[in-house]
Order: sequence, then C-alpha cells, then structure tokens
Amino acid sequence: MTHGTETPGTETPETPEPGTAGTAETQDAAVLDLVRRGNARTRAVLCTLARHGIAMRREEPERAARLLEVLGVWPVYKGGQFLFDLLEWEDFMLDGDPPPPVPPQDLAATLRLPLRLLSETVGAAPTVLQAVPLPRTAAVFDLPLRLLTVAAKATLDGIAGDLGSMAAPPADAPAEEDPGESERELPQLAGGFHLYQDVALGTVAVAGPLLDGGAR
Repeated sequence: MTHGTETPGTETPETPEPGTAGTAETQDAAVLDLVRRGNARTRAVLCTLARHGIAMRREEPERAARLLEVLGVWPVYKGGQFLFDLLEWEDFMLDGDPPPPVPPQDLAATLRLPLRLLSETVGAAPTVLQAVPLPRTAAVFDLPLRLLTVAAKATLDGIAGDLGSMAAPPADAPAEEDPGESERELPQLAGGFHLYQDVALGTVAVAGPLLDGGAR
C-alpha cells in the first residue's frame, strides 16, 4: 500500500533533524578543510623552526654543535629522527612553495602550551599511596618513589635550565627588538641531512627563552 504520491518500491529520503550536519559531501569537505588547514599550519611551524635552526648553525656554529652533541644522546631526539624519516616530513616540508615564516609571537604561543603541560606533568607526580589500596605495602615503596620523582623533576628542570641558558643570546649581545615591532630576517629553508637538526635547533632557540623566562 502506498501513501500519497509515493512510488511503489522507492524510499522517501529522511529529512535531517534541525541542528544536525548536512550532506555527506559537506561533512567530507569540512573534515578535508580541517586537515588542509592543520597541515598548512604544521608545515609553516616546522619550516619556521628549521629556518631558525639554519640561522643558528650559520651565525653561531659552536653553539649549534654543542647543542647537537647534548641532544644527540637523548632517546627522544633519536626517536624524533626516526619518526621524521619514517613519516617523510622532509618531503612534506619541502613540497610546494615555502610558507611564510610564522611570526615570533605566534611561534612562541604554539610552543608555550606543550612546554607548560610538560612542566606541569613533571611537577606533580602522584605517589603509590594515592593509587594502591594496600597502605602497608605501598608505604614501603612510597619513599623511593618520592625520591625518584624529586630526582626526575630536578633532572628535567636542570635540562630545561641548561637549554635555556644555551639558547639565550650572549651577555654582551645587543638586546633584541620586540618581535611585535620587527621580525628577524630568517635564511631560506634548505633540505638535506641537516633538516631535522635544524628543526631541533630551532625548537631550542624558540623554547629556551620561554623556559628561561618562566613558561611554567
């Protein structure tokens, strides 16, 4: 039995409820646009960090070499190199025209949140007493865990302080202008063996002053 003007064998398309998303095409377009904008932002940040790293290698080769020597023994740095190669980020960064540099204040804002979250993470570690319902057994491990937590935090704080000191300009260097008033002229992006190192050096160059100046 049919109703109204329905044709037998066909289904009436459902009318979207008020407030729901549109068609599958518009939903796909929204997701792809988000991915496109996210990729563009990620590429711009990476390329800007690399350009800061290139500037450090050219202008302060001894400082750059010292930083790479320290960073090179850390598993996180080595893991980053592996992922950089695995995900082919060099191709991603060099694909197309170079993006304009991210303004210094925007670049600092991009790094400030992850730096603060990392600092908060190492600054507040719960003890076993808060997680294990065996107070006598947990008490045996509580003091060693507290000591390890304090030692780990002191180590990370020391690393942050050292990198901040390394990243700071020499004491006799002229004061830099406010980034909002004048943006530093950065060298052009270059691919090859140094690209990952340049990203790492650029990250230190930007993150060091944030940590040294109280990003936490």
